[in-house]
Amino acid sequence: MTARALFPADTLSLEQRRLVEALSGSVTPEQARWISGYFAGLEAGIARLADGAPAAGPAAATRTLTVLHGGETGNCAGLARSFAAAALAQGLTAEVVEMARYKPRRLKEEQDLLVIVSTHGEGDPPQPALDFFEYVEGPKAPKLPELRYSVLALGDSSYEHYCEAGKRLDRRLEALGAIRLAPRADCDVDYDETAAQWSAEALALLAAQAGAGCEVPAPADPAFPAATAHDKRNPFTARII
Repeated sequence: MTARALFPADTLSLEQRRLVEALSGSVTPEQARWISGYFAGLEAGIARLADGAPAAGPAAATRTLTVLHGGETGNCAGLARSFAAAALAQGLTAEVVEMARYKPRRLKEEQDLLVIVSTHGEGDPPQPALDFFEYVEGPKAPKLPELRYSVLALGDSSYEHYCEAGKRLDRRLEALGAIRLAPRADCDVDYDETAAQWSAEALALLAAQAGAGCEVPAPADPAFPAATAHDKRNPFTARII
């Protein structure tokens, strides 16, 4: 199929069509889903700004960004690290912190906070996050009018209280006066696509409001190809003998 057949007239320039075709022939299905989510989030961020969301001033570029994660299986930690890497590619620096190691009183000093948390049992927070939940939902939690936040909730829809831990934090941060940067996303067991869309939208909004460009990182030196991570979503194929 030709490039002209793939893209309607005037949608992309000839050079852009060549770049898209070259990229589409080299990505894995998982990478394709991430790219799709990224551009969906980018479009949503641009639309929100066009609808009147305030653009940040020069000082916004110095806002702190923390990615706080709480889970027991490592999925939340992996997503947090992936987001921080994507943010770095956009010129943003994100600090990744596990809830078990986070000092809750620091919450009043945060400016941009992304929370990735799983739900266990009948709507309970994961064990490493219990102290954080106790503080945030307790009477000592401060008002947070300067905080912008978004929550990515992981769960299992076969349980009655699906993604309840993330929903609790989302409600509580709003009640404390924090500003929701992007809508909460609830992820089922197969969370890749939903997480990628949430990540892309949050990143697009942060980058746009901080005045950071969306430049494509320079290609890696072919002498040092990027390592490929293998997990349950990207298994390593081998012949058994």
